[in-house]
Amino acid sequence: MKGQKRFISTIAKRLDSLGAITRGQRQTGGQNMFRPEDNLESWYAHDALNQLYRLLARGKVEGCSLSEFEDATGLSLLDREGGLRDELPGISTFLNRMLALTIARQDILFDAFEGLLLARIESAIANGTYELGLETLHAEHFEVIDRRTIYTHPAPAPRLSC
Repeated sequence: MKGQKRFISTIAKRLDSLGAITRGQRQTGGQNMFRPEDNLESWYAHDALNQLYRLLARGKVEGCSLSEFEDATGLSLLDREGGLRDELPGISTFLNRMLALTIARQDILFDAFEGLLLARIESAIANGTYELGLETLHAEHFEVIDRRTIYTHPAPAPRLSC
């Protein structure tokens, strides 16, 4: 069932966090069982979800109207004037509500969501802007050709005692 991918996403994200906590490396927790695309709470997923909401509001999701979506999920996307709300439901809320839908409705909405997500990722890869996160580089030899400070966090202001 498509809605079950929500659990895979949560497990992948938590294993990455566990690896970061226990070993100081994000990739050690999941032991490479999950792909970066399995994290449905990424920036790309948030962007795809907002696009899905816009498509639903315009009636462009085949097989699911805005009213059907709102009735089935209990989520409201429109404000009083009929435009999209400023504060749309987040990805966690969306994924949780998917679990309450029929399998057929899950398939319709998740196929639309995944299509938008994959388009976002493929576009970023093609543009050379895809943020994969931490990754392990493999090579026979690395050579440092330059060292420079990228960012220095400002020192906190001294505390004054009275």
